[in-house]
Amino acid sequence: LTRADAHNGWGEAAGYLGAVAEAYFELMRGAQERNVRESIEMIQQYIREHLSEDLSLIKLAEVSYFNPSYLSRLFKQATGQNLTDYISGLRVDRAKELLRDYGKKIGDISTALGYESQHYFSRFFKKFTGMTPQEYRESIRMS
Repeated sequence: LTRADAHNGWGEAAGYLGAVAEAYFELMRGAQERNVRESIEMIQQYIREHLSEDLSLIKLAEVSYFNPSYLSRLFKQATGQNLTDYISGLRVDRAKELLRDYGKKIGDISTALGYESQHYFSRFFKKFTGMTPQEYRESIRMS
């Protein structure tokens, strides 16, 4: 663009500049998508490693340096799943794993998953599985 003889007129120069701009913006879109993917993977890893801790939207926003509402939208957009459903699903899966160990008390499992009360954990578990932790444990014992 700094050499007048490099192009056969302003139209060609403008076309060249447009192509350069489009290539740049495409590169930036790819980098942004990669950053979003890496951020979501980091958040998912954090959640898996801290299931027994506070996983509120505020806490996850602090950890990821995102605005809470933006994080919520971004997670949903990137994964197709709402953040609280993702966390609940992981907790239910982990609870099922822990319930297979008959030596563990349900109260201890509740605490290990970050629930302050066994009653609340039982209600949560039943909401997602249709049975209480004890009923689930009995059902796997029979199978």
